[in-house]
Amino acid sequence: MAIQTYQVRVKDLTGATVAIFGGTGYGGVGDLQSITYTRRLRTLGQFTLYIDGRDSRIDYLKTINAQVEVWRRDPQAGLTWLAALPSWQIDAYTATTGWYKDFEGFVRGWNRGYTDDGRRVFVAQGRGYNDILAGETVNYPKNSAQSEKTGTPGAVAAAYVNQNIGAGAGVDSQGLSRVRLGLTEFVESDTGVAWSGDKSYINLLDVLQELAQFGPGDYQVIGTGPATFQFRWRGTRWGLDCTPGNSAGNIPCVFSTANNNVSNVAYGYNALDEANVIYVQGQGSEALRKSRSRATAAATAFNWSRRAVSRDARDSNSNTVIDNRADSELDAMRARYYAKFDVRQTPATRYGRDWDLGYLVRFTDDDGNNYDLKINGVTVNMNQEGDETITPELEEEM
Repeated sequence: MAIQTYQVRVKDLTGATVAIFGGTGYGGVGDLQSITYTRRLRTLGQFTLYIDGRDSRIDYLKTINAQVEVWRRDPQAGLTWLAALPSWQIDAYTATTGWYKDFEGFVRGWNRGYTDDGRRVFVAQGRGYNDILAGETVNYPKNSAQSEKTGTPGAVAAAYVNQNIGAGAGVDSQGLSRVRLGLTEFVESDTGVAWSGDKSYINLLDVLQELAQFGPGDYQVIGTGPATFQFRWRGTRWGLDCTPGNSAGNIPCVFSTANNNVSNVAYGYNALDEANVIYVQGQGSEALRKSRSRATAAATAFNWSRRAVSRDARDSNSNTVIDNRADSELDAMRARYYAKFDVRQTPATRYGRDWDLGYLVRFTDDDGNNYDLKINGVTVNMNQEGDETITPELEEEM
């Protein structure tokens, strides 16, 4: 009998656990037939969950915004590494069984039907908790204290979250609350460079992504208890530096065909959407409007490579603020190396223990070239046969 490695816990709107689904696909035991989920930094993760359509507990998954937690275990990884996980990823149950929380999100839709071989199936779909950040704008007038801010990126991000979906959000013009119940903010670490800007009537998630690009920094909304959540910011990057020779002394994680720990490999260099010159227009009007420009070395290395774009910064008259914003945009639109592959779970590269979302790892291509890349996303799939596939998405770190 196959060992169950995935478990789905469903929580109602109060945060109480109302159902636990486990299984090993159609050919095994249990009611969880297959699952796919994608974890992402800064933006929206997602999941698709297939359950035996005859199970009466599927009614719990018909509630929009019911909470879904995907718990995973890897017996070959051992139990000692679990002690290092943050509290929101473990509970008392994991101490003896090895389960840890790998994904969490809200149900946003469902459907019922039949498979080709006549099996009844229920499908639930949803998004990671970062979805809560996309549901509001910075709903304050220009030049107000709530829209115009100066400070380190993490502190500013936490303030925008608090005043738009947190305890300080208040009500809209119709008197309806904008507060997402149970949400708090926490800046775990921050960078020292000051950001300044006015984000009146811009979507909150777009604002946070700009701040993360500027920082740099990473953020996620995590579940901290029954129906409680936290917007958490980490300066620089979410995960560990696991490149060879890293200053923290972390055990290196190197992916390559030579190490026999990757398959279905694709990698390359993308300059299709590159911008290497930024014109930024600040305050003023017409010919008197402040205009600044920034460029990378690629803009002058070869004339045909020059790619210029223009951006608006009329909320500032500071050269430093405008230049910092331009540099952030250059980072966002830079050409970059990337890699994508399925991971083979070797003794030295086990997902969750040796590498994870937000880690900096090394990829060595077939020609022996080394690239230190950041894991910006991870897609995990347990198919109908109970087989596991784990696919990270890696890009050159800004």
